[in-house]
Amino acid sequence: MKCLYGFLFSWCLLPLLYAQLPLYSAVSYEVEPNKEYVWQFGGSVTSLSVEFTLGSDLSGCRLLLNDGTAVALKADSHQERHTSQLTVFDSPQESIRFVSGAVAGKITLHLLSVPRLPDANKWWEYEPVPFGEENVCEKPPIIPVAQWRAGLPPPRNPPEETQVRFIIIHHEAGSNNPRDFTETVRNIYIFHTQSNGWNDIGYNFVIAQNGTIFEGRDGQGRMDSDNVLGAHFCGKNRNTMGICLLGNYMTAEPPQPTLLSLYRLIAWKMEKENLTNPFGRAIHLPGTSLQSTIGVISGHRDGCSTDCPGDNVYRSLEEIRRNVQNTCNVLAAGTRPIIGNDMAIYPSPASNRVRIVVPAGSIGQLSIIAANGTEVAQFQANINTSAIEWNASSFGRGLYICRFIMPSGDVISKKIVLE
Repeated sequence: MKCLYGFLFSWCLLPLLYAQLPLYSAVSYEVEPNKEYVWQFGGSVTSLSVEFTLGSDLSGCRLLLNDGTAVALKADSHQERHTSQLTVFDSPQESIRFVSGAVAGKITLHLLSVPRLPDANKWWEYEPVPFGEENVCEKPPIIPVAQWRAGLPPPRNPPEETQVRFIIIHHEAGSNNPRDFTETVRNIYIFHTQSNGWNDIGYNFVIAQNGTIFEGRDGQGRMDSDNVLGAHFCGKNRNTMGICLLGNYMTAEPPQPTLLSLYRLIAWKMEKENLTNPFGRAIHLPGTSLQSTIGVISGHRDGCSTDCPGDNVYRSLEEIRRNVQNTCNVLAAGTRPIIGNDMAIYPSPASNRVRIVVPAGSIGQLSIIAANGTEVAQFQANINTSAIEWNASSFGRGLYICRFIMPSGDVISKKIVLE
């Protein structure tokens, strides 16, 4: 059976598709370069990804949606196969146009038809989840997997636990203005489980552009979701927790609500795991052929060659680390910090001189820590010390941490604000 030149119709090239499409289906065929093809799906498709032969040049390759939007196809660095990013549609599509660009040869369409969660069941789409006034070191509000995944098949196998020592940041590389965050997450879940064959969504958490945090990997009542071994870091997932930011941060700056939720989520996890230095680096997978030294907070590209998490997020990693430290008093210390009320700082805010009143009769070491984790001053208190003065006139404005380590190993910490 032969199609009209330059166009592909469902009756000749998509015979495996039918009106009631399954959650996931795939079909393969040959294309020529610099041609435009029409795909008739025979049903409603909510998202798709295109798989190419290894080494294909994707320049000029794009989708033309029915509303006139053009979506350039790029290689998805999260996949072992040579596939494009998953394109999630704002509304289901029954047909679409494809421009092959430089692509020639066999391609495979990975088609998803994911049922919508009723709008009444996802109130978080219409107003961001409030953080409230709770302790910033506590777990931030998170949409449980049981809520956003409702109506979709659960993971097939039990989760595997890992002890997290590294936090890996990703971007989804999709739309920067999705109409519905929840449907994007639901489509990613089906793509990861049905097309990739993974047991669950690859990430431990997903953060939407409005700051909503979605629980990712399902602990299934056996463990916390943040300790479930994921599938996100170049095949080197052990001892990592993956956080995916919805959007493409090669082309856009991450929204402030996204970043605020990211700081809170990472600070909570670091406090929970006693990871005290956001600026720290350590050996990942020591003693194996995959061994490397990476940051405690790293981007996906620190593990392998990829654009993820996008240039605009990756170049902000130092700022992210600094804000994580400021969020929850995460300190560069060897012991778990405790926040005490028996050390006073005057004045607050300060400018030139800072007076630090230590606990009466205390012996110990007092350090001033800058926002980047660097110790900028150190003092020794003895039993006769009632107060210590720090001349801060040569230091820049901003947040500092005053840390007093007592002989018991306990740490009392207070913030110092210079203005």
